[in-house]
Amino acid sequence: MSTEALASASLRSYGPQSLPGRAALEGVFGLLLVALMLLSTVDEALASPARALFLGCFAVLTVINVGAAAAVYIAAVLVFSVHHSGGNLSYVQRPDNVAFLFLTGYLLAGRCFSRSAGRFGRTGAAVALLLLTTATHLAALVGIEWFWFAWFARMFAIPLVMFVLLRRAALSPREVRAMLLIIGALGIYLAAVSLLEVVGWYGLIVPPWIADPSFNPIFGFARVGGVAMQAEWNALQISLGLCVVLLMFAQGKNGIRVGWIAGAGLCLLAIYFCYTRAAYLGLLVGGVPLFWQRSAAAGTSVRRRVLFLIGVIGFASFVLFFPSEILQSRVSDTGNVYFRLNIWAAGMGMLAAHPLFGVGFGHFSRHMLPYLRDLEVIPTMGAYAEGNLAHNTLLSVAGELGLVGLSLYCLVVWGVFNVARTSAGTAWGPMGRLWVAGFTLVYLVNIQFVTAHVLGPNAIYFGVLGAIAGMRCREGPPRGVPALSRP
Repeated sequence: MSTEALASASLRSYGPQSLPGRAALEGVFGLLLVALMLLSTVDEALASPARALFLGCFAVLTVINVGAAAAVYIAAVLVFSVHHSGGNLSYVQRPDNVAFLFLTGYLLAGRCFSRSAGRFGRTGAAVALLLLTTATHLAALVGIEWFWFAWFARMFAIPLVMFVLLRRAALSPREVRAMLLIIGALGIYLAAVSLLEVVGWYGLIVPPWIADPSFNPIFGFARVGGVAMQAEWNALQISLGLCVVLLMFAQGKNGIRVGWIAGAGLCLLAIYFCYTRAAYLGLLVGGVPLFWQRSAAAGTSVRRRVLFLIGVIGFASFVLFFPSEILQSRVSDTGNVYFRLNIWAAGMGMLAAHPLFGVGFGHFSRHMLPYLRDLEVIPTMGAYAEGNLAHNTLLSVAGELGLVGLSLYCLVVWGVFNVARTSAGTAWGPMGRLWVAGFTLVYLVNIQFVTAHVLGPNAIYFGVLGAIAGMRCREGPPRGVPALSRP
């Protein structure tokens, strides 16, 4: 047997599915920290001591299982990053920022903790160039201002640095499994919060500020904003969590699989009530083909695959033939479509006028009005005010960073997908490669209809793929089986 075949067999022997014990315990410890963090939001008197305890335990978890710690940090981002202004350096108001310092400090000092380091690679070089050129251009335009720095950090710096550091950390299968366990549970939690909002049981929702009309801009709206307090981001976060839930379902044992499939059902129901067409399209593009091919590769019976498709078709039939008034208004809302098309046309004009380096990061909305034109084939949708984003991440990057920035961004996205797909294929076979493809499609389809400036979904996507991209071949390799080189 060849060396590569031996290494691959070793990997499967020591893959995530064979390490349920310690990974599950460390994952549960991470979930307890998430519960402590959420408990601290219920009563302001608990905020300071509970979050101090949370951060202390988080530091311990970082050393024990850095994958689980990364997932707990993402949970803190989902809850606290909605506070974009004020208290950004306070451990009480923004414990996620302090947790990020702990996490990155440990990852940077990994060799001091006897951790191996993966390669920086071409993707890491593309990330460094994108961050350097964007930050330099931004500083030349506006100087050093917290608002712009925070925007840059949410969209690019934090998620891409997470990817590079987690890949270089070369997480073990146990650490990756604990991370996926927590992310999957977070997806179910986000879905549960959204469904509680649907039925109006605000008193049961944690964090309680979701029920505060003075803080939640879509309180009482028919479209569900959830923890993100905006339907589009809520749907994307739950969609990414659903992908992880389905991965855990595919790898779990029979008793556990029932829980994961029930959680997947909650996620689908919550996404439906977000009434976001991009989320529906993302699931259709990334979900159904992934499941069919994965199940075929895994030898799942035709009967089970047909049952799954019957469920999907039944859900689609319900949406089409028994739609709510809100869904009907969203599906037939051509005005929103024309609105986006007019802005996209303006973005193309902006790119044509500033082809190389764009108008500057975050400045699309400030420069949009002069590029709006009457389009013969698309109705003009009245007056536009400054402040409208591009509603398309690729077009936003192109208009703000030019062809140079767009090329670097595309190189980063392709590199992230490619290295994660390769590593997942080594770890989990064809199913792993298909899962990364589906996960990526869900993310990419959604960000074609929004500007990806929110940290939560960016951290989930790049954090999870960073952990998978650098995953070690095995927990404890048998003698004589060399480690596989990473791309």
